[in-house]
Amino acid sequence: MTNASWGTTQIEHGMSERVVLAIYAARISQRIVSKGKWTDVPEAEFTTATIELAQWYGWRVTHFRPLRKSNGKWETAVQGDGKGFPDLLGLREETGQRFVAELKCNSNETSSDQDDWLKAFEVCGTPAFTWYPRDIEEIKTVLKHGAEWPDQNLGRENSDG
Repeated sequence: MTNASWGTTQIEHGMSERVVLAIYAARISQRIVSKGKWTDVPEAEFTTATIELAQWYGWRVTHFRPLRKSNGKWETAVQGDGKGFPDLLGLREETGQRFVAELKCNSNETSSDQDDWLKAFEVCGTPAFTWYPRDIEEIKTVLKHGAEWPDQNLGRENSDG
């Protein structure tokens, strides 16, 4: 396997950590030309690669994918207060660790509904993140070691001020 092919290679159990991290870095750092400008990988690829890395590190992780309705609008089927729910919910049963993450690409910002969910998780003791492909070091650290917010400050302000 050459470095050039790592951008399309799936992360699988049995691979060494060095290879897994190289594949992840290649997949999320790929940039494509869109409308004459370089842009991040599509959010769907960033999401898939991050899920695979989380699973490789032993997380049980979920993502609810939206679907495009016949009117062209995107919708995720949920009941209750699901609007803005984070992209990833991860649990590591052996250690009791958990996290949620909203994944973004390019200069996309979180919505107020997403911010409300992230804050609610933090208030309830669950580490909550907004990750862009440029946050690769933090992503690798959290997925490898876990992060118990605010005990482990990974370059973020403590929520207690």
